[in-house]
Amino acid sequence: MTPDTAGRDRSYSGSTSVSSNLAVPTTPGGASSATSIFSLDEREDALRPDPGSEADFTVPDNKFAFSPGQLGKMLNPKSLAAYVALGGLHGIERGLRSDIDAGLSVDEAHLDGTVTFSEAMHCYKELRELDGTAAPRDVRTRQHIVGATGSDGTFVDRKRVYSDNRLPEKHATPLWKLMWMAYNDKILILLTVAAMISLALGLYETLGADHPPGSPPPVDWIEGLAICIAIIIVVLVGSLNDYQKERAFVKLNAKKDDRQVKVIRSGKSFMINVYEILVGDVLHLEPGDMVPADGIFISGHNVKCDESSATGESDALKKVGGEQVLRLLEPSRSS
Repeated sequence: MTPDTAGRDRSYSGSTSVSSNLAVPTTPGGASSATSIFSLDEREDALRPDPGSEADFTVPDNKFAFSPGQLGKMLNPKSLAAYVALGGLHGIERGLRSDIDAGLSVDEAHLDGTVTFSEAMHCYKELRELDGTAAPRDVRTRQHIVGATGSDGTFVDRKRVYSDNRLPEKHATPLWKLMWMAYNDKILILLTVAAMISLALGLYETLGADHPPGSPPPVDWIEGLAICIAIIIVVLVGSLNDYQKERAFVKLNAKKDDRQVKVIRSGKSFMINVYEILVGDVLHLEPGDMVPADGIFISGHNVKCDESSATGESDALKKVGGEQVLRLLEPSRSS
């Protein structure tokens, strides 16, 4: 029930911080180990907050072992050191209170207790001591994800900590700003100066000069006013046209991103909206699928991804399962 088919996928981030962290082909890696090629200092540096992102590393009442900021350190740029520091595939599985075979529980609502960072690391160490090729399942992980169904909805704590799989919406440019941008044209500014001069002279001729009885009324100010009205019309028409185009573009993008994906929950396959993917979900990818979120590749055969939209690299990149990469990262096995 994990991604096991070849496909050409395009990386796409669909979350506010870190989207799905299991079963999506991005950065594979190993787990924390005494024989890892990454030193303790390198693993600590890999999880250190970047300037300005400290808020993502602090979550009140966090029921999980990792904060959104720590998970985000695996990406942008991709970092094997951060992946190793988070405990690898099984450390992240335990820390996110998920299951790489069964996925999240459909009954999860409010989670009881917490999983600490050290517990997630200890889970990996236990598995590596018992296993040289395929780690045994940790049944305690399944016990952690089961919660009572609450009347206020499901996955309450998970959504509170990690949010959902939506990028921050790009707000449409305000109309007044589009008007200002349309007005910032040298010709319009020159016409404005000419209109102001003509209007001032016309008003002076009308109000500041004596006119003999029976003379026609002065209308010199009309020329300046007409130029001002023409400038206003040009600015309004241009800005309204740009405003309608921008709104149509936003709606088209929202419709393009709205699609169905296959997710594994409670050991069963479901089709859900791409915006309903949560951190800890296990996704099943098929040939030609577009990757709906950043995450970790669990297993599959001859999987390649087109990451040109994110990296500019035109060649499809082959993805390797996390456990296999872990074995390659250990010096004792890479020789």
